[in-house]
Amino acid sequence: MKTTLATCAAALAAAVLFSSAPLRAQQAPASPAPDTPPAEAAPPPPPAPAPTPMPVLQGPNYETMRALAAALQTETQHAVQGTQAATTRPTRRFMPGVRMLARRSEWFRKSIDEYQAKPFDVAGTVSMMHGRATMLGRRLRNNPALAHVWEDWDIAIDVLDRMQKLLAGEKVTVPPPHTPRPAPTPAAGAASPAPGPAPAASPSPVPSATPPTTPR
Repeated sequence: MKTTLATCAAALAAAVLFSSAPLRAQQAPASPAPDTPPAEAAPPPPPAPAPTPMPVLQGPNYETMRALAAALQTETQHAVQGTQAATTRPTRRFMPGVRMLARRSEWFRKSIDEYQAKPFDVAGTVSMMHGRATMLGRRLRNNPALAHVWEDWDIAIDVLDRMQKLLAGEKVTVPPPHTPRPAPTPAAGAASPAPGPAPAASPSPVPSATPPTTPR
């Protein structure tokens, strides 16, 4: 009997011990989180670059740009007239692009004439026209029926090249005037286009060169 009681007491004590162990584990304080170093502040963004000042046209450079603008308008008009003279359907799809650049060059010449009172971004305008003329010139050269306007288009692109060099501070000359090539005579039996005014020759280059700029 005594042995049985002792065994029961030992079992009861063991049960109490195991049941109190989780409670002591829950009551134990949690370990403190390790100290983390403060995050470093992000460096400030670099300052934005200052805008590039717009080149100012004045003196001989301005007069040269006016002469180049007049030459560009004349050459693009030659291209319009030569494209209109072509009677085949594949050549007519070039008319919208050729006319658009011709109208742009006409606007550019008028704007250059009024530049002293109404300055504008000449460099951006010249760059835009140069890109369009180069792209359209490559398309024109893929059409043999428009071979008579290739020279006009090459001169127009050359004029735009000279404008860019002039704006970059280089000394340039104005290309000499030239007479555009006549359109080919349509084949027998083909409908001939309505006669139009004869294209005018390019204007005389005035001035012929830009003198070196004098530093301020």
